[in-house]
Amino acid sequence: LFASTACHNRYCLLGCGVQVLDVQEALGVSRSMPVAIKGEAHDIHVDIRFPQDSLAGVDFGPLRVVDDCVKQMVLKNIAKYEVQFEFAVRSERVKQLLRITPESGAVPPNKEVAISVSALKRRR
Repeated sequence: LFASTACHNRYCLLGCGVQVLDVQEALGVSRSMPVAIKGEAHDIHVDIRFPQDSLAGVDFGPLRVVDDCVKQMVLKNIAKYEVQFEFAVRSERVKQLLRITPESGAVPPNKEVAISVSALKRRR
């Protein structure tokens, strides 16, 4: 049974009720109880800082196939709650050329995590 919904400053209160009936519903409602459901809605706010301010990504530039190169980007959680992250490289070929560490983790509120993106030298 739905009664009302009110949202204020990302906090929500939902008023509803539970009705108790017999199995065949022959006797009607034998008991009705109000139930308040409270919740908080929030957005995920993560700031990503890349190695080059002018580029929204990681650019290794020209590399020799015999050299490794590591660039760092930073994930900063500017939200109220911890956020989790995961990098997934689906291509096996790309997995042989790039390494991302850590691949997954969590960022507490108002904290940051450095992510290393490594271009790996070509295996012979």
